[in-house]
Amino acid sequence: MNSKGQTIVETAIILPILLILVLGIFEFGRAMYVKNTLNNAARAGARAAVVLPLYDATTNPNGLQTVSNVPLNSACGSSGVNKSVYDIICGSLTNGIPRNDSTAVSIAAFTSYSTATSSPSPNDRITVTLTWSNYPTLFNKAIPVVGNTNVTIMGSGLTLTGQASMRYE
Repeated sequence: MNSKGQTIVETAIILPILLILVLGIFEFGRAMYVKNTLNNAARAGARAAVVLPLYDATTNPNGLQTVSNVPLNSACGSSGVNKSVYDIICGSLTNGIPRNDSTAVSIAAFTSYSTATSSPSPNDRITVTLTWSNYPTLFNKAIPVVGNTNVTIMGSGLTLTGQASMRYE
């Protein structure tokens, strides 16, 4: 039997599968690293938010106030409402997470009955959420990424979310 070229054919069949598997593992690890970073920054921001006094225009203009989907480029380095929380969050984010319109922060207060409130009382829950929409996958054309509840397919990229809740003190 002549088996000339058999090795090349086998390699041509197996190599793309192996490459997709290896790159998929790399991409999954990178996405999990970013998600953990978002969770840690949200946890640090939630801790700052639960000890921060409420917003009051005259006595405490830098206090805590409920906000929704504030882009990080507006939040980082800002002054006024939630400045302390934003500073903690921005300081907790590492390189590689953009501080632009694709990454947003939300701060919400809930009563003990899960009802949204704008002025939390002690023992109410403060939730800080960081969302990076259109997270760019390095190999999105070669590797389809299957999403779960925290990593979902959105357009050309993924949406990664980090969230933390703590009781208001």
